[in-house]
Amino acid sequence: MANGGPRGAVLLPRSGRCKDFDEMNLPSAASLTASGALIAAFSGAAPAFELDLPIRIADVGYQVYGVAPFGYHVAEHSYDGHPGLDFEYVPGAKVYASIGGSLQVFKDSHSPDKLTLQLNFTDGGKNYRLVYTNVSQLEAGVADGATVVRGQALGTAGSQTLTQSGGVPVTYAMTHFQLDDFSFNYGLTNATAVSPVRFFSAAAQADLASIWSMSAYRQMLCEPHLTGHRGLLANPAITRTWSRTGGDLANRIDFRCDFASGGATDYALYDADGGVTETGTVAITPVVGGNTTLDLTSAGGTRKGIVFAKDTAMRIAYSAPGGVRPADFAGASEYASGGPATNCSGLSDAVCFSGNASPYRPGDALEAALMLDWSKLTRSVSTADLWLALQYPSGALLFLDGAGNWGETAVPHRTGLPEGTATVPVIPSFSVSADIAGTYTLYAVIMETGSVLEQLDTARVSNIAAAVYSILGM
Repeated sequence: MANGGPRGAVLLPRSGRCKDFDEMNLPSAASLTASGALIAAFSGAAPAFELDLPIRIADVGYQVYGVAPFGYHVAEHSYDGHPGLDFEYVPGAKVYASIGGSLQVFKDSHSPDKLTLQLNFTDGGKNYRLVYTNVSQLEAGVADGATVVRGQALGTAGSQTLTQSGGVPVTYAMTHFQLDDFSFNYGLTNATAVSPVRFFSAAAQADLASIWSMSAYRQMLCEPHLTGHRGLLANPAITRTWSRTGGDLANRIDFRCDFASGGATDYALYDADGGVTETGTVAITPVVGGNTTLDLTSAGGTRKGIVFAKDTAMRIAYSAPGGVRPADFAGASEYASGGPATNCSGLSDAVCFSGNASPYRPGDALEAALMLDWSKLTRSVSTADLWLALQYPSGALLFLDGAGNWGETAVPHRTGLPEGTATVPVIPSFSVSADIAGTYTLYAVIMETGSVLEQLDTARVSNIAAAVYSILGM
């Protein structure tokens, strides 16, 4: 699943009723119960084709990041998520064909002195494409229109220079690697890009796991997964909650990464009773294959620490304010977190979705929940209403009423909710099927009781969040 929703208004229908949702066999609100956060588990069959890595394990560079994840939010992908994997190469190393196919060669749109290669292939009657960017030169015999075979060297990964923390310039090489599935459309930039991770062979998976174990990047506190979520974020800020499983540091740590502001990160420490004991800002310096450092600065001073966050686990050690940075993880605390992070409403955190990687394939399990906090409404209210709306690939918009019925009439789902917090499972458990392929957007809005919702517009309604569900027909 990808979190977020399209920026811009969706006008609400005035009347009418639609039975499509019931015909799709999706669960109704009658099955809503209080439960934990959203989990989307992948349980579908393995893909028909297998890919090799575009890099040899001996050619992996570990100066900057190792491998940068799919779906994480960075630079020009603050809103829509990174559409591929970035592999760091040792300067001068070769880029390889991950499968056989026909090749197209273009000038790279980001670096005119570099090349972009598109390797087109078919499987099961469907069309796919691999994209390799930032290639500095082609191998002999490799040209536009050529047919290449699996494992063939295509060219050299392009080198570039990055100024690291402390003003130290580092020369490294990289290639962006992307898999496009033309049966799928996110409705955003690089609309057909899907995570290649599930398509790698067993040997490639093993090598990728080795590379991933050494990788480090600034967003790992909020997005520690190799396959993250994509989707237009209504608000380009994501919060991840880490709950302590061992040690004696804070019972819980929340990190909030604001991608629109260049990756600025805030933190909050909690005690065992759920109370906030400290808030501040985070400065993080990734160290590939080593101890990434972070400084937690609050009104009480700066805690110096080291951290390792990957997948669902985090180890962290930090000093008291003004103390010395730990040299290693001896005595560190351990934390756990679930699937990819929480995306909240644009101007407040009153309504939030959690999410997992998108797209889904037939047989994958899909569950969805909302985390609601009326106390964070942009203005003080005594009671609030919850509205739930689902937009279909066709553009049709349905609303879920309090009886569990979906219809075209804009009505609130729950009314008169008192100030407080709640977790609402919207889809408790659902196995997707090929006959509902497409991209769906689920909107959640909370408003003061009695208010009329006239349009779903993130520019006008501050307490709106959206989650994008993309389902493939394969």
